[in-house]
Amino acid sequence: MIHKIIHKVIHKIIHKNGHTCCTLNKLKENKQNKTKIEKEKNKKKNETEFDQLINENFSDEELKKTIYDFIKMRKAIKKPLTTKGLELMIKKLYKLTTNVDEQIEILNNSIMNNWQGIFPLKQEQKNNSKGNFNDFKELWEEARKEDEQTGNNSNNNSFSW
Repeated sequence: MIHKIIHKVIHKIIHKNGHTCCTLNKLKENKQNKTKIEKEKNKKKNETEFDQLINENFSDEELKKTIYDFIKMRKAIKKPLTTKGLELMIKKLYKLTTNVDEQIEILNNSIMNNWQGIFPLKQEQKNNSKGNFNDFKELWEEARKEDEQTGNNSNNNSFSW
């Protein structure tokens, strides 16, 4: 009750002096706007720090995109990555491997499983990399030569490389 009376008195004093009661509200709004602007600047600063770290440490565009995807995933699971966290992740990624394809695969495994961190590939995943078709081709040719040497004629097979 007393609060309402005080408010009315202040309101009358402001109107007598030729000021509008909106002046106090405008001051509050200006303060809130300044706070919002500062927060946005800090947010942009963090984004540029991420960009700087990524560009300094990686040249492969696909790898950079995968790192940004990992950062987005961390935000999606409500565990955002800090600048220091990104620095440590980059160091760990280089400790695990310097092969770009393996680095991408490590990050994709973490993204796929919504893991907060990065982990080494299992040995069978490393062995299943892109060169396996050539290994199969070589084994096929060896088996064909062995068949020819032992007298099994595999030339009837219409399959060839």
